[in-house]
Formats: sequence, structure tokens, C-alpha cells
Amino acid sequence: MTTPAAATLIRHQVVVDAPIEHAFSVFTQGFGSFKPPEHRNLDRHGDGWESVREGVDAEQGWPLYLHRFAEVVAA
Repeated sequence: MTTPAAATLIRHQVVVDAPIEHAFSVFTQGFGSFKPPEHRNLDRHGDGWESVREGVDAEQGWPLYLHRFAEVVAA
């Protein structure tokens, strides 16, 4: 049985003052410069996966990664 996508969905956003092409390039090609890998298919982490979702949804998760992304775009 699979977990509904809505249960694993996390949404955060940031607005950067940069051309879309530059922001997209930094996000896709420089992903590891502002965010560590993993955090995908959270429900596959086994029992207790919800705590992983809560962690990446908290201030030291995606909000931090997006702040770092904005800094890299601005540099």
C-alpha cells in the first residue's frame, strides 16, 4: 500500500531578484551547493517517516535550503 502524495507533500517558496534563467540554472545545476541530497519519497523511509517529513518542513529544512538558494542566486 502506498501513502497518498498529499501526506508526503511539502511546500515552501522563495522569491529571488534574478532572471528566471539564472535562478533555474542555480536551482538545477547547483542543487548540492545549498541543499544536501536525499529527502525524496519520504514514505519509503519506513516506520516513523512522518518525522522525516516534519524535519524537512521545519525551519532547518526547506526554509533554510531556500534561504541558502537565494544567497547563491544573489552572489
